[in-house]
Amino acid sequence: EAALAWAERSLELNPRYIQAVGYKAASLAQLGRIEEARAEMDRFLEHFSGMTAARYKKRFNFKNEADVDHYMDGLVKAGMPPGDDASDVHTRAVWLAVLPFDNIGADQEQEYFADGISEDVITGLSAYRSMRVIARSSSFRYRGSDLSIPAIADELGVQYVLEGSVRKSGDKVRVTAQLIEAPDRHHIWADRYDSDLEDIFEAQDRITASIVAAIDPAIRSDHVTRPHPGDLRAWDHLQRAWHLLWKAKSDSHLLAIDHFRQAIEIDPEYPEAHAGLGTALSFGVWLLWSDDPASDLEIAERHAKRAVQLDDRDALGHEALAMVAYAKGRMESTIKEADRAIQLNPSRAVAHMLAGAGRIHGGDPESGIPLMTKAIEISPQDPFNTWFIGGRAIGHLLAGHYEDAVVDAREAIKTRYGYLMGRVILTVALVQLGHADDASKELASLLEIDPEFGPDYLARYTLTEEQRQMFESSLAAAGPDG
Repeated sequence: EAALAWAERSLELNPRYIQAVGYKAASLAQLGRIEEARAEMDRFLEHFSGMTAARYKKRFNFKNEADVDHYMDGLVKAGMPPGDDASDVHTRAVWLAVLPFDNIGADQEQEYFADGISEDVITGLSAYRSMRVIARSSSFRYRGSDLSIPAIADELGVQYVLEGSVRKSGDKVRVTAQLIEAPDRHHIWADRYDSDLEDIFEAQDRITASIVAAIDPAIRSDHVTRPHPGDLRAWDHLQRAWHLLWKAKSDSHLLAIDHFRQAIEIDPEYPEAHAGLGTALSFGVWLLWSDDPASDLEIAERHAKRAVQLDDRDALGHEALAMVAYAKGRMESTIKEADRAIQLNPSRAVAHMLAGAGRIHGGDPESGIPLMTKAIEISPQDPFNTWFIGGRAIGHLLAGHYEDAVVDAREAIKTRYGYLMGRVILTVALVQLGHADDASKELASLLEIDPEFGPDYLARYTLTEEQRQMFESSLAAAGPDG
């Protein structure tokens, strides 16, 4: 009854506090008021479509495990699907992870080439809208891992895993691939492709079609055709560029931009190269690596628009436009382009993040939070998860879910110690909760990392005047003179 009273009081203060709706549903169920509980659960699941108790449990870090189990039991009684480890995966669409293909040639510098083939297979599979493919940035973290296929599948939440190898010798390429059904390691398909280098795209298409046929032939009708470049040299530069970009380091970032530009120079009508350059330049502005942000954003926007002109059905172009719009503070455009990218490729984690961020900073954090959650679900081991989780933390903070903001901010900081915005969110949320001492400690940690931190740091974020005042007054309250 105390939990129910807390939930109802929280909803009186903030009727859009969806986490409190979950608490209310669970509390009503445990009190035997099942019809009322199910009505609240229906409301909750409108915001967290497809959520199961097994996945929801992972968001909590209570000291008393019994409290968690009691809460989860209440949620299930209220109508949330239990979603145990076995059933949770199979209640969703077909989920698949493509591990980085092994480079078994003599030249170890050709790893980017093997990665490029893996990446193209991921993109090809993602074009089937009934299939969900774990993002490259998550699945590639298992390169050289000693974990078993079932263990990797369990961590990523997928039913199928594709692994393979690439041997390149001169102008000849051999690609082997095998598709494994994760729970019992059952090999449901395997093949080998020998081709000339210039025919590598045909081999990629055959691998993609064979995988889909092996899993579910009905998915074929859901396919969106994707064009290949007219010159293999352009593709080679593109793969080098992506390989460097996802290292997320300033020096490799500059090299990535150069390779994107070389790909465009070789093939000016290569949409993915234009989208890649737009993404890389925007990315550099956001991470403060750009020497001329205004100029880089203008160039980024020009190339992102060109990508869409060349192929309006490629999600990468729309994602690049969304990234430019977000960096420029244009939230309506961010939402429009990110939503279009998701429509074209539901497996794009970054597109979900941008769609969520556009809503969060555009005045509707409640609808942005589930999109951030979806980005994390699509790419659970993503090296950029700091920003996915941090983005959700901002959403919770702006929606008034201060306890959830604390949980997510701490999780984001755990993934990247120097994540300043995470510490800002944590400090502000603690102040709002009345935990002045804890807030002061977090602000002190922030200032140790960046002694020059000040209110101008918030200028890069799109906030209303009221929100900005909340940030600034909370940071001032946590300071030594607060």
